[in-house]
Amino acid sequence: MKEVLGSEISEPPLVTSYQALLQNNDFHSHLKTESIVVQEIDLPVINLYNIQSENREKRRLCAEEIVKAASEWGFFQVLNHGISLQLLEEIKREQVKLFRLPFEKKVSSGILNDSYRWGNPTAVSVDQFSWSEAFHVPLDKISDEDCNHGEFSSLRELMKNLGMAMSNLGRALADVLVQNLGYSCGNFPKNCDEKTCFLRLNRYPPCPFSRPETGAACGLVSHTDSDYLTILYQDHVGGLQVMKDSRWVAVRPNRNALIVNIGDLFQVSIFFISSFIYFTFCSLHLQFVRFQLIYIIYILTPQSSVYCKFKNLNLGWVLNLGHFSPTKCKANPSLIKLVHYWATW
Repeated sequence: MKEVLGSEISEPPLVTSYQALLQNNDFHSHLKTESIVVQEIDLPVINLYNIQSENREKRRLCAEEIVKAASEWGFFQVLNHGISLQLLEEIKREQVKLFRLPFEKKVSSGILNDSYRWGNPTAVSVDQFSWSEAFHVPLDKISDEDCNHGEFSSLRELMKNLGMAMSNLGRALADVLVQNLGYSCGNFPKNCDEKTCFLRLNRYPPCPFSRPETGAACGLVSHTDSDYLTILYQDHVGGLQVMKDSRWVAVRPNRNALIVNIGDLFQVSIFFISSFIYFTFCSLHLQFVRFQLIYIIYILTPQSSVYCKFKNLNLGWVLNLGHFSPTKCKANPSLIKLVHYWATW
């Protein structure tokens, strides 16, 4: 279970942190609940080759595929996305080296602008259980001197290249969705820049409490993404599950594809201007057994001026979204504002 470099342990102290929860009967009940064999499926696959075609009809058909997948699934895969597999694999190799560092160094040495996080040390219930570690880096910080530890300068350069490519892809996809609603190109993405968008390097360590014979596993808690769009590259092991028609389905890995998730903020924004055209309740659920998982994630998020933060009025059921609640503005009751809960995982 422990990965050691010399005499130093690289794994985060997940077992120690969750010791009280692991001894709780609720945890074992949770494992039994998770012991469900799920169907493996292929998400809708969209070839983006024609998205910038000079042929208007080809562009229209490609856009229709994107809109259909966003409406019916909230998730889809894209091919010919403009990001080389070589770049993704190079980052993954550097990412493996990064996570093999001693835990204390990852926590205290400020690597990648002090962006390291692990598990959920403040978890008080099984629902907050998270068996993971990650580096969560704002795009505008990748070029900072604080981000340039000599041993990982090559990773920083790769991340800069990937950040630019992912940003172009995210804006292109958002433009298609917004234009389909009759709004001008760039209406949403213009509020997203390097200060608000992120690259996240995720690792899900092997969990000793997983039970492969029953399908029981510990991973990332079920959640929705609270951004505009999330673009994800998963490794060959898989492990990603999404909710479709009120049941979990496992996403079959596709080495050549990127996965796109329509986030809460995009869906809520669409709700207020177009009656839920894209609204489908989708969640992410990572469930795995004895294998290490490596994910590369790009997060397209707007400036904070686009949304407002208020106290929780516990009205999330109105939108059926876990991270948002509508509330009236006292100064002008005709205005609707959003309560936004930023995810902590």
